[in-house]
Amino acid sequence: MPAHRYPRATEHVPEMIAMIEALLANGHAYLASGNVYFDVRSFPRYGALSGNTLAELEAGASGRVEERSEKRHPADFALWKRDPKHLMQWDSPFGRGFPGWHIECSAMSRKYLGDTLDIHTGGPDNKFPHHECEIAQSESVTGKPFVRHWIHCGWLEIGGEKMSKRAGALFTIPELIAKGYSGADLRLYLLRTHYRSPLPFDLSLLDEGAKTRAKLDHFVHYEMAERPEGPDDPAVARAIDTARRDFAAALEDDLNTSVALAVIHAFMTAVNRAEPRRADAQRAVAAMREFDRIFGALSDAPARGAGDAEIDALVAERDAARAARNWARADQIRNELASRGIELLDSTTGTRWRRK
Repeated sequence: MPAHRYPRATEHVPEMIAMIEALLANGHAYLASGNVYFDVRSFPRYGALSGNTLAELEAGASGRVEERSEKRHPADFALWKRDPKHLMQWDSPFGRGFPGWHIECSAMSRKYLGDTLDIHTGGPDNKFPHHECEIAQSESVTGKPFVRHWIHCGWLEIGGEKMSKRAGALFTIPELIAKGYSGADLRLYLLRTHYRSPLPFDLSLLDEGAKTRAKLDHFVHYEMAERPEGPDDPAVARAIDTARRDFAAALEDDLNTSVALAVIHAFMTAVNRAEPRRADAQRAVAAMREFDRIFGALSDAPARGAGDAEIDALVAERDAARAARNWARADQIRNELASRGIELLDSTTGTRWRRK
């Protein structure tokens, strides 16, 4: 799904300057040698998100040669920088220069999302100092909470190292789609691990995601399809209630998608064990579609196409051959259909087929 906006920092320098002016006016920032710095001591909660304290930050900086000796505190961060050699320069009330990295994000997010964001994401390396700086400068301007919920995702790793373009280890989604993986395969691969945990990347793990997606589709479109009529089984109703409760509990526990997926697998096992009749199977499918409103992994029901009637006839002929114990003909039909990409699914209720 595309974003509503793709803002460029270079197009929002006036908004950045306005925030810097406000910080200077209310005493949260100061000028030094043509640079503007945020005074972290003016914001007592600086470091609360990452667990850092100003005392620890100052102690960590002791004895170190400071790049900018004009700063009042080692953790003070630049809002506006003066550097005649820098490629990009803008005029401002503080002199010609360019904005610091942190103020860019605060200015653009405020313009398009307002003073308070519901959710802010990022990697663990963004928590400090970037997100701490965003909080300090934004809240010092607006007087309102900057973010209600922070979500810091674990890195995608190859060989124990962060996947990155800089390291020369990078797969793009179009490249993976070109290798034959679907969007649902990628989504299930990502959801199998809690979002805050590092996620190892390997094509074999994407293959597991594809198998999971196929298993979900198989349950909905084949195992629960064309079930015979019969009485309801209380075991199915219990399985549905348990799955709904446990699925919601997993997502409410810090979006634990890994546990939520395990709940779905346990649910499918419980329902299959009950060998549901048609009404129960339909209720089980409805529950799966409820879960899929969150995960978005199920494929559409396969549509019938040209040649399906012929395949139906061959399957019926094979069933008759098996009933007559004509195993040679039954195997011949199975092999012929397999060569055409058709998989047969034998069960106690009959034989169904699907395209591989």
